[in-house]
Amino acid sequence: MKGRISLTNNVNVGFEVSGHAMAAKHGEDIVCAAVSAVAQTTAISLIELVEIKAKIEQNNGFLSLNCLIEEAQFEKFLTIVNVFWIGIREIEKLYPDKIKVIEVEQ
Repeated sequence: MKGRISLTNNVNVGFEVSGHAMAAKHGEDIVCAAVSAVAQTTAISLIELVEIKAKIEQNNGFLSLNCLIEEAQFEKFLTIVNVFWIGIREIEKLYPDKIKVIEVEQ
């Protein structure tokens, strides 16, 4: 399972989680459930609290959010994305053999 955050010029931004942790059988995998909960909460929070217009792709084992943000939205956006970052990094610390977090800066 991988988590990725992408920041490009503080304007084109997003994050992505993909894969399966395979920590337990389907429906009982707490690592996948934890990452999914953090990612979905982040996406919903960005849309509802920051009022971004985002392109979201989601299917089995994959969630991606990409958006263009205005300068006035950046501080709120960054706060929420930092919560996502902290959450998945903590999950990575607990399950380093099941999740790999990658930060991409372009």
